[in-house]
Amino acid sequence: SSNKKSGVLSVQGESDQGRVYFKGGRIFYALLNDNEELGPIKAIYRMVSLTSGSYELGAPTEEEFVLELETPTDQLVADALREANELKALQSELPEVEDMIVLPRPLKPPLSKLSPDELELVQLALNDGFFQAILDKSPFTDLKTAQLVKGLIEREYLRT
Repeated sequence: SSNKKSGVLSVQGESDQGRVYFKGGRIFYALLNDNEELGPIKAIYRMVSLTSGSYELGAPTEEEFVLELETPTDQLVADALREANELKALQSELPEVEDMIVLPRPLKPPLSKLSPDELELVQLALNDGFFQAILDKSPFTDLKTAQLVKGLIEREYLRT
């Protein structure tokens, strides 16, 4: 960022592969596992949380993206590190990513007590089920999604 570099930072984790696109030292896009539905912010946040792997800065490309990030690079990285630390602290209280999340039957608490964000996640659980799919398809960051899912499980709207 401070060197005003342009290029593509290729990141290789144990099972994840990502690219971070820089222009004049500013991150303008990111992609994880070629999954464009994930969105660039969620991709950056997940790459920051990788614990092992390698990286290489390559030459700039001519690729263009519909959505370009406006957030300053320093802020993106700081937010990603903060979220990674908070998510790590919460990890032991969360389902495993391969766990199926379902609605209990009968559903005792009333759906009318849920916030719009919580309803969004209940629908994702109904449609997709697996915790990893809920994390991937959620419009929220992984941290917010995890916090909401944890709360929904505690209040018996969802279960593993």
